[in-house]
This record gives sequence, C-alpha cells and structure tokens, in this order.
Amino acid sequence: MSYNGRVDYMYELADSFDIYQSYVKKIEACDRKIEELMRIHIDQTGKPQTSPPPLEKPKRLRKNSPKIPLEQLSWQWNNEVNLMSIKGVSHTTVLTVNSEVGLSIDKFPTAKAFTSWLRLSPNNRISGGKTISSHVRKGSNRLASALRLAAESIGKQKDAPLYPFFQRILYRQGRCAAIIATARKLAVIIWNMLTKKETYKPYDTTKIESQIRDKQIRKINKLMQMFKVNASEIKFISI
Repeated sequence: MSYNGRVDYMYELADSFDIYQSYVKKIEACDRKIEELMRIHIDQTGKPQTSPPPLEKPKRLRKNSPKIPLEQLSWQWNNEVNLMSIKGVSHTTVLTVNSEVGLSIDKFPTAKAFTSWLRLSPNNRISGGKTISSHVRKGSNRLASALRLAAESIGKQKDAPLYPFFQRILYRQGRCAAIIATARKLAVIIWNMLTKKETYKPYDTTKIESQIRDKQIRKINKLMQMFKVNASEIKFISI
C-alpha cells in the first residue's frame, strides 16, 4: 500500500533505507576490524591483559560511538592509562588519540612540542621583548579537531573540572578562543598521562577560583592606592 497513492515515494524511501543499512553494516565491519587489529597488537607486544578500574560515572555510549570495548582496549594499549577518566573525553576522542598518535607519543619531548604539532599552541611573534601577535597557526589535524569537539562538550558540562577554565576564557576572549585553549589543555593532560603513566588528576576548581578572586582583590587595592581612595570612605548604595 503506497503513501498518499505515490508509489514512487515509497520506492525512494525503501531504496534510501537499504543504502542506510548498507552504511551501518560497513561501519560495524570497520569497528570489528579496529578491535581485531588492536587485540593483535596488544597480544604481540605483551601489553597487560587487565581491565581498567570502574569509573565513578561510566561513559555513556552514544549513537556514533564505536561498538567495541574501547575503554578496556585503550587501557591495555596505553599500558594501563585510562584516558576515558578525563571528563569530557568520549570514546571517539580516545579512538582518535590511539589512531593518530599510536605508540609514538614519546617522540614529543615536551607537552609544548605535542600541542605545537597539533597546531593548538599560539604562534607568538615577539619584537623588542613585546608580543605583537599570538595567533594559532592554521592547519588541519584530525586529533586537534577531535580535541576541539571535546572542548566544546566541556563548555556545556557544568560538572566538568575544566568548565570554569572554559568559561573564564569565553568571558575574556570569546568562544573560539575558549575552545582552542581548552583543547590545548586537554592535549597537555593527555601527554602527561601517556608519557608519565599518570592517572587523571582533575583541577581543583575551588583553588583556581580563590586564586582569581585574590588576583582581582589585589588589582582593586592597587587602583585604590593609585587614586588615593580610602576603603573606610566608600559607601555602598543598595539598589
């Protein structure tokens, strides 16, 4: 039975559904191949066959997430370092890290070298001891793109440790700068975790906010001294 009497519409819908199903099967086959290759490499290199400790809040598998036990495979691949413990980093982000960096993270001697390769570091131009330009270099990098997406996700998660950092840059320099700065911060965290075999240590937002507040107070006190304003003479007017 056709919809509104249009047989051609129903034919086109059925044809489109067949094409969609074909793509789904291809993606599933690709996921299985990724799992197979990762397991072969883990077995050949004698990497630990353990499972990662459960996360406080397990990552939810989304519609486009790889349909493989990526958290366990990544844990073994990275010698018992769980990148999934970073708040805001998804299955797709971890898979991109493993595929783009592989086992060559050690070729970057510093976190700065890693972020520079990703083109997430500002290209500072200094003349006479003064910075005249600090634009990020242009260029495409699949891992940098994945980290930018993760940074954008962090900007929407109020419980993420890096959320205050994102909001501070957003307020001062705009959303684009906040995404790049947060992506760079994620890259530094990932480099430290993989090279130093460290567990993820979330930023203490209370301490950061306290430091910002102290800095603002010092700035206000300096302005008051400059203009010779006595704090006892200041009157607050309630509105």
